[in-house]
Amino acid sequence: QRSAPAKLATIQPVNLSSNVDISTMPEIGIMRKKQPFSVFRSTEMKEGGDVVKLLMESPDFESFMKDATILKDYLNEELFVYALSRAILHRPDTKGLRMPPIYQVMIRKFFPAQTLTAAIEVAQRRGLGATIDSEGETLLIGPDHTGNEVDPEHRVAYFREDIAVNSHHWHWHLVYPTDETNEQKDRKGELFYYMHRQMLARYDAERLSNDLLRVRPYVNWELPIQEGYAPHLIDMEGRAYAARPTNLILADKGVLNNTVYVPELQLWRSRLIDAIHLGYYHMPNKTHSEDMYMDIDNLGAAVEASVSSPNFKYYGNLHNMGHNLLSAIGDPDNRYNMSSPGGVMGYVETAVRDPIFFRWHKFVDGIFEIFHQTEDPYKEEELTWTGITMEDVQLYEEELVPVGMPHSDSQTNTLHTFMNRRDIDLSHGLDFHGQNVKVNVAYLDHDPFTYAFTVRNDTNAEQTATVRVFLAPKYNELKHNIDMTEYRTMCIEMDKFTQTLPTGSTTFYRGSSQSSVTIPWEQTIESLNQGNDDESQPVVDYCGCGWPSHLLIPKGTVSGMKFTLFVMLTNWEDDKVSNSVSSLPECESCAKDASSYCGILNEKYPDKKKMGYPFDRPITQPPPIPNTLENFVVGKTNMCTRELEIKFLAKVNNQ
Repeated sequence: QRSAPAKLATIQPVNLSSNVDISTMPEIGIMRKKQPFSVFRSTEMKEGGDVVKLLMESPDFESFMKDATILKDYLNEELFVYALSRAILHRPDTKGLRMPPIYQVMIRKFFPAQTLTAAIEVAQRRGLGATIDSEGETLLIGPDHTGNEVDPEHRVAYFREDIAVNSHHWHWHLVYPTDETNEQKDRKGELFYYMHRQMLARYDAERLSNDLLRVRPYVNWELPIQEGYAPHLIDMEGRAYAARPTNLILADKGVLNNTVYVPELQLWRSRLIDAIHLGYYHMPNKTHSEDMYMDIDNLGAAVEASVSSPNFKYYGNLHNMGHNLLSAIGDPDNRYNMSSPGGVMGYVETAVRDPIFFRWHKFVDGIFEIFHQTEDPYKEEELTWTGITMEDVQLYEEELVPVGMPHSDSQTNTLHTFMNRRDIDLSHGLDFHGQNVKVNVAYLDHDPFTYAFTVRNDTNAEQTATVRVFLAPKYNELKHNIDMTEYRTMCIEMDKFTQTLPTGSTTFYRGSSQSSVTIPWEQTIESLNQGNDDESQPVVDYCGCGWPSHLLIPKGTVSGMKFTLFVMLTNWEDDKVSNSVSSLPECESCAKDASSYCGILNEKYPDKKKMGYPFDRPITQPPPIPNTLENFVVGKTNMCTRELEIKFLAKVNNQ
């Protein structure tokens, strides 16, 4: 097959003759233009899936571009972006095709209305072709556009409203859609559970950094929601995304014939919990012996859910419908014509902004934790590796790429975070009459750092290890040491990679930018158009799925916040998957980016062990031994811990 050009922005116009005949396709073109598209709404996902299927069937790259060009003018704008992006990710002849950041394409879902209005005014004031770098012209965006310190939740607005965090959430659901056209994705349900659990752990650490309680699960739907939120976003027709005042109560959502009832969600929750305790799902028209047995992967599929979930009609659509009800909570029966666009919880690109996103997902995560509590703890032999000793892990606050010997004076037990700034050009997502209009966004960042791992191999043979690195706060909000019951759900996966271990003692290094969890800032449309590669970023093809590298570590505090680093080595021979590429040092596919959260595109997940291992199952100690991390690692030579401190610096950089 003919390969695609390397960069989407450089593709030339094509002849518009196409195999697409819109008149014979009543299933597409249903969604009205300028309406916000949502993957949580089944009718919109059905049309989006039909368009994806059509684009996937284009016989070659040129036909694909012709078909896309025809469809662009016919379809809802956001639905088209979604379908085209999905097709580009999954077509073999578009492998490696770099797509522009979604926050430069659908800017209304990422930048506040007042900023867009100010940008239009700036463009009108300036002469044609003028730049925006003159003093006083720069549009600054911080978290203060959605609230102030009267609201305690505002302390972590910088995290929830980070454009790269919201872009990550959009990309994850792009790679792992829920409609029936989706081909089977390896461990998709487990990834849904684990990626969102990691977002919760990361957010909890951020809350503790800002002297807030950890997230409380939204379990009792009859009580008012104390936290409110106002997004200050608008859709393509200028309608505001609905604010959610404090103390609203979840209500049945009824718009036309599409009604969702709160008791229905309660019934689905009860049925899922019953299935967990039974150990199997009741399947339609099956005898008991033919029922599907429960595991974390099919539980994730059932909770999210999709039409391919176990007995979808019986176990329902809990996660997605919860998003829809919370989106409509301010006008559930649409008496004020607010159902479109509704609240930000109705859209994957915007949901993370709302504090209720994390409370809702804490409830969802609680269902997975009920399942984990039915599992037996790992046996000692499932946690140890005889002959391998993890002797030490040190930190150096410098980035070593390519990895080399660090400077001894950079060794530290303290990492530093700060607020950074970055320019984003808005002119590709809104018409500024040919002018480039930029905004300057603030975001949390950190100084780069490097791990130095010292390992002794006494097996008399070279070994290949999987190196697993986690981080968690040392203390909870009561300033008590976190025990293993808490640690399991609070640990943040920092990295996971393979490493050759020669016999004897060896030291190897790993830079923070190499993390299997994160991706760097995506290349902008301007860079793609100019054919420039950002030399400060790794040479990879972005699929866009991955946690933002600038948010790898929590903010910490000005005085310093204590964290515990945990490192574990396991035998790669036991972990490897037959078609995995993750042990290779380089991979041409974007699929290798951030594999911990996103898997590998069109491949099996590159680790046989359960996601989050060894913290996926309950961890206990026989009484009266305290159930602490220190006691957990006793006698397990393949594990070690190190206490470190994260300090927030009151400085602002500007890239």
